[in-house]
Amino acid sequence: MMNLGNVAASSTIHIPWSSFDSAGASVTTTGFADADIEIYKDGSVTQRASDAGVTATTDFDSATGCHVITIDLSDNTDASFYASGSEYLVMVNAVTIDTQTVRFWVARFVIGPIDAQVTGIDAGAITATSMASDCITSTQLGITAVSEISSGILETNVTTHTTANTVGKYINDLLADTAEIGTAGAGLTALATATALSTAQTDLDTLTGSDGVTLATSQPNYAPSTAASLATAQTDLDTLTGTDGATLATSQPNYAPATTASVAALNDLSAADVLTSALTEAYPTDGGTITVASGLYAIMQLLGEKAIAGTTLTVKKVDGSTTAMTFTLDDATTPTSVTRSG
Repeated sequence: MMNLGNVAASSTIHIPWSSFDSAGASVTTTGFADADIEIYKDGSVTQRASDAGVTATTDFDSATGCHVITIDLSDNTDASFYASGSEYLVMVNAVTIDTQTVRFWVARFVIGPIDAQVTGIDAGAITATSMASDCITSTQLGITAVSEISSGILETNVTTHTTANTVGKYINDLLADTAEIGTAGAGLTALATATALSTAQTDLDTLTGSDGVTLATSQPNYAPSTAASLATAQTDLDTLTGTDGATLATSQPNYAPATTASVAALNDLSAADVLTSALTEAYPTDGGTITVASGLYAIMQLLGEKAIAGTTLTVKKVDGSTTAMTFTLDDATTPTSVTRSG
């Protein structure tokens, strides 16, 4: 039987075996199949229930009498059968060799890391790919190794470490900065006193409020204008001075101071200016106040441009088609009163 020793979890192992006749010559085997391979775990008499992941190869590479068993340890058809730390025995059960039915053990292996005392390792033997991610844990190291490693780091004199960007150099720089503070904080005497800090806090509260927020509307002496209030102020200023920012100019007629000539012109109106100037057509609203123009137009059109339909009297504008006003009569044939309705 072949002892494969420790094998990696989820790996694939290959177990070679040979068959001979009674005279010692190599002969093939009859009926060697996957089902003829039995695998036992930790000395149990119950073999693996599934043949999945197990392959029987007769006459490997056409070599008579040379056979191979391949076992895929990552196959989990029989759940949790392959487990780290367990021992496995492999048997070939009931095959025919030289007309004889035979059974025999072919291999033994253990899944998991090797437990051994190592006195030497070849250079380059340990690499990132050759070591499993969990091959060295606190369990393997033990409390003594952990203690020795921590002591080696924490009790090393770091003042001799001067290489830039190393932990030792950073600690040295920190110690140097700490020395500048001085014994018992002597280097801190230049810092502000509690009284000075309190005065500064009072001044800050005056500006921002005791809640510490930025200049707020509750601080009227210092509160900055909002964007909206600034925009309103700018609009009002433009109305007074023009968008060019100049002082009150004649180009701003609403606010430009009157000149002597403009005042004299107001005192020089003639009858023709008043009586012959065309009026803009307008009509008073129902129940509203009137102007000279709207009153005159309403009277003129009521007298000369109207139509009666039933109890509705409609007054047209000067164009003769657009409705200017509407009135309601108290009777369609013999009205005695009329009321503005529109």
